[in-house]
Amino acid sequence: LVFSVGTTSVFYYVTQPVVAAARSGVPVVEINPEETPVSDLADFRFVEPAGRTMQALLEAVNGGSSVT
Repeated sequence: LVFSVGTTSVFYYVTQPVVAAARSGVPVVEINPEETPVSDLADFRFVEPAGRTMQALLEAVNGGSSVT
């Protein structure tokens, strides 16, 4: 599982792991309110601000408990 979170994904060091994961069949999650160059590779895409989405994901994983 590879996450691309809150970046425009224009830098090679960001796009390369995402592209490699997608080509290898590894699920890709993108969290970004804007479409990016790797958006089409994402298996799961959250079109929301990263901070709010990451907090909701952490709470879901932690059974509703917020992480501070």
